[in-house]
Amino acid sequence: MYLYASVQLSNLAVMAYDRYLAICRPLQYHSLMTSSRTGTLLVLVWFYPLLAVMVLVSLTSSLQRCGNIIHGVFCDNYSIVKLACSDTTFINVYGLAILCLLVVFPALLILYSYSSILRVCLCGSRQTRHKAVSTCTPHLASLLNFSFGCVFQIVQSRFDMSGVPGVLRVLLSDIIPLITRSLTKEIYIKSIISAFILSF
Repeated sequence: MYLYASVQLSNLAVMAYDRYLAICRPLQYHSLMTSSRTGTLLVLVWFYPLLAVMVLVSLTSSLQRCGNIIHGVFCDNYSIVKLACSDTTFINVYGLAILCLLVVFPALLILYSYSSILRVCLCGSRQTRHKAVSTCTPHLASLLNFSFGCVFQIVQSRFDMSGVPGVLRVLLSDIIPLITRSLTKEIYIKSIISAFILSF
């Protein structure tokens, strides 16, 4: 799950960068977003999260655990760390470093991209604003859906959910992320279809 979330957020950051170049630097877009740069960004989107999660899993697997009951529907890393008898300081520090690298940095890139796009929209013509809104709406909707699902999962993992009935935990753990992922895919499909239709 951490790998999925990290790759998704990195991918959303790269998409925000792409939107930034397309709207804020349209004349330089093709020279800045070459196929080799696109390939490099694609490799980075997968490589760093994969490496970070592999290290996290190897660190967590070496912990001695005092229990084996996880109060959740699925087994995530933080649930295993909470079961540890040994010192988890290094894993916690590593987790904060990974949080900065895989969450804070992409989030800052997304915020910078959309603040620049907003500046262009406010200074541009009506046609520029319309084009920017139509270009950015699917991405922003995906970002909001993904963020909502992540925040929900983080809040649920940090609080004691043992008092919540099991059926409700299953619904909250599985249904909400499933709905947000389905909405994200539907938005992308609609944007691809509308872009295809507009190209003719």
